[in-house]
Amino acid sequence: MLKRLFNWLLGLIKHDDLYKYKFVDDVPESISSGKIYIVGNKGYHWQGVMLCPCGCKEHLYINFIEEQHPCWTYKIGGEKKITLHPSLWRKTGCKSHFFVKKGKVVWV
Repeated sequence: MLKRLFNWLLGLIKHDDLYKYKFVDDVPESISSGKIYIVGNKGYHWQGVMLCPCGCKEHLYINFIEEQHPCWTYKIGGEKKITLHPSLWRKTGCKSHFFVKKGKVVWV
């Protein structure tokens, strides 16, 4: 409960931490914070990869293949801003639960 409150307050303070996307053919060896890598080629994208925004430095792998569950969708907006749906919820480790909306992390 305290962690949720802290993350919520941190979200109010940090307005410049917008996530942007980058299309890549393979998962990069080095994952940068503030970036969601969309993995695929020839117009077909099957995975997203990002660092957990809580700061634990864990890699989050986001499935975009509709036939496999759980599955997420992404929407690209102006200025390289990305929205993911539904929320991402880590069931282990830091247990972060958040949305990415128009490049901004919204803590749940």
